Amino acid sequence: MNKLIQWLLESNSISIPTLYHISFNGNLEKIWYPQNPAGSNFSSKNNATTEPDLPRISTSDSLEKCFQAIYPNVYRYFEEENYPYMEFYVYSPILNGNEKILVPEELTRLKYVHDAHMTNEYCILTPVFMKKVMKIRIKNTNKNKFLKYKEFGTGKERSFAPDNIIVKVIEKY
Repeated sequence: MNKLIQWLLESNSISIPTLYHISFNGNLEKIWYPQNPAGSNFSSKNNATTEPDLPRISTSDSLEKCFQAIYPNVYRYFEEENYPYMEFYVYSPILNGNEKILVPEELTRLKYVHDAHMTNEYCILTPVFMKKVMKIRIKNTNKNKFLKYKEFGTGKERSFAPDNIIVKVIEKY
């Protein structure tokens, strides 16, 4: 592991909020191991941004931001297939204080996750138990109104995700 990352992880004394991860799969309650995420090479219809390989468990501190983070991988359900909604299972890490976690500011500054400053992504770099906490429904509000952002906060401007995300909790576990 890069020495700078190791130093950041060892000196990280900030408070970590409740974190979430969303998935179509409802059978993932177990210990998760960091891996390169599906869609780590962000692509759009016209071009691509490549992120370095960083095996991780991607999480955010809000359900809306989780959805924004995966939108490039699922947009076709709303934009091309016109689904009225998508349903996801929500997992939350059970943290014991020994995890190695990179926070959004570090991910952006180090240019590891191009949209971490928008999605508030926290990358867990060590195995962690992920508990299934709820099932949600996200309504299709796609009206061609999208948030804009700049890659890593300073780069190329892109359309991001719908600007109005409606989340409904269907079931709590």
